[in-house]
Amino acid sequence: MDYKKFQKMSMRTMPFGGENFNFVEFHNILSNYALGTLGEWHELQSELKKVSLKEKPNMELVNKIDAELGDVSHYLFGLLTVVEEEFDDCNLQKIELL
Repeated sequence: MDYKKFQKMSMRTMPFGGENFNFVEFHNILSNYALGTLGEWHELQSELKKVSLKEKPNMELVNKIDAELGDVSHYLFGLLTVVEEEFDDCNLQKIELL
C-alpha cells in the first residue's frame, strides 16, 4: 500500500472523517492526534528497547514493533490530514537532502 492510500484509509477512523467543521473541532482533533502520536511513539520505544542485536530475532517482538509502527504512522498521517496536507514522497526526499 502506498502512503497516499494509507493516509486516505486512516481517515476512516478520524472524527468527522478528518474534516474540520470549526476551530473547536480542529483543536480537539489536532490535540487527539498529537497526543496519540506521542503515546504510540512511547510504546514503540518500549518495544525497541527489548531488541538484542546479539540474539536471534524474536518474531513476537518483531510483530509487536510492526504493529506499533503502524499505530505511529496512523497518527502521523492523521496529523497531516488535520492540517490539510497530503504526504508527498518528493517533499520527503527534498527534506532528506537538506
